[in-house]
Amino acid sequence: AAAPHLRQGQLYLDLNSCSPGKKVKAAKVVEDSSAVRYVDVAVMDTVPGRGHKVPMLLAGEAAEVAAENLRAFGMNVEVVGDTVGQASTIKMARSVFMKGIEAILCESLVAADRAGVADRVLASIQSTFPDIDWRALATYHMGRMAVHGKRRAIEMDSVADTLRDLGLEPSTALGTRDRQMWVAELGLRDRFIDGGPETLEEFLEAVSEKTGSPASH
Repeated sequence: AAAPHLRQGQLYLDLNSCSPGKKVKAAKVVEDSSAVRYVDVAVMDTVPGRGHKVPMLLAGEAAEVAAENLRAFGMNVEVVGDTVGQASTIKMARSVFMKGIEAILCESLVAADRAGVADRVLASIQSTFPDIDWRALATYHMGRMAVHGKRRAIEMDSVADTLRDLGLEPSTALGTRDRQMWVAELGLRDRFIDGGPETLEEFLEAVSEKTGSPASH
């Protein structure tokens, strides 16, 4: 849609979170129909609190030129290659872990909550990995799932496409997609979009109310 409006000398920076295959196709459309050079960009962290200084990876033949321009504005960019798709591949592979750990925590803690043993399960995880504050981490990420679960689930479809292109069955990615969408479809977004949950229990209680599956006591 943008290609007909682009002018010679411009750079087209694609920040969409999608598979490298889609970035390659988009680059062809842009460069075949305009005199613009396409740059694959991957946003590698949450934007709130970081703004334009959020870490971003760049790839493509014009990536170095783009990076030079962006650094002039104090932006945090790193060139990872001269081939479109390299930046998005890093993001997609990372998302298997980042979105997956959210899904794992959610599934584990919702199940434990229904059995009335959430505190014990969390304490056990804490004792195994003592250098991480698991309660704080879970509280933060459950809130992110509640607000952004649908977008995360859609991203996991692109992650799955990436893994298939690399010859790997996307078992974890698809499971993560389903759990992220499950949370999204509970309709918790409006409840937590302005901040929170303040505690993990607040999230678990909200899930319990929506699913009609109260915790066992």
